[in-house]
Amino acid sequence: MPVKTICKQVLGWLLVLNFFWPQAAGAAPSGEEIMAALDRALNSYQGTILMDLTVARPGGTPRTSRIRVYISGTEKMCFRYLEPARERGQGYLRVGDEIWMYLPNARRSLRMSGRQNLQGTDLANDDLLRLDLFRDYNPVLVGEESEGGEECWVVQLTTTDPSVTYGKMIYWVRKIDSLPVKTEYYSFAGKLLKTMYYKEVQEIGGLVRPVRMEVHSNLREGYQTILTMIEADFATAIDDAVFTRDFLEQIY
Repeated sequence: MPVKTICKQVLGWLLVLNFFWPQAAGAAPSGEEIMAALDRALNSYQGTILMDLTVARPGGTPRTSRIRVYISGTEKMCFRYLEPARERGQGYLRVGDEIWMYLPNARRSLRMSGRQNLQGTDLANDDLLRLDLFRDYNPVLVGEESEGGEECWVVQLTTTDPSVTYGKMIYWVRKIDSLPVKTEYYSFAGKLLKTMYYKEVQEIGGLVRPVRMEVHSNLREGYQTILTMIEADFATAIDDAVFTRDFLEQIY
């Protein structure tokens, strides 16, 4: 058979295969790739955020605290309470795997674990203070769904490490820009503990991100914790001295 004829046949088969079997460039990304993109979109920065932390309880008046958060990459975070007056000066520091909480009345900082609740909220310390939650988990793409009007990848993260806070997390990640839409948090026994919703995507401090995060307890109906970004500066470098217990324990 002439070489020219063989080449035409091969080309024809390649076109057929391309129609029924998408090229790798068009294939779905892996769970690792999706979570790496989310990590870059949310956590690969340094700067400061002014934020309101609101706790809502059934039948009660919502309680709001204003905090200033300092971040440097995924390993360092510090935040201090500014308002109300009775909470002013309280704060948390995380460097690597170490977490400290400072109480002005006690005039000392206490070592904390990531599993402990952030005082009076539906958040664990790890939820706010740890920015590399994916480090100890195996992310697997388990599907595609529409969530909150957005087309999303659904990624399940599991672990066998008993030292971490959750046995499993499921993320809904926007295909358009790798930002999260929803996260479900599960115990090691498989019980759904809480759900976080990421809302009001907009530019703040030069970055596009959700500025409102709502945590709904699945154990106590009607219990919510809401984080709202007021302003942010992601252009100014943070001095390493901020991520120390000396800074955490400064008197306002």
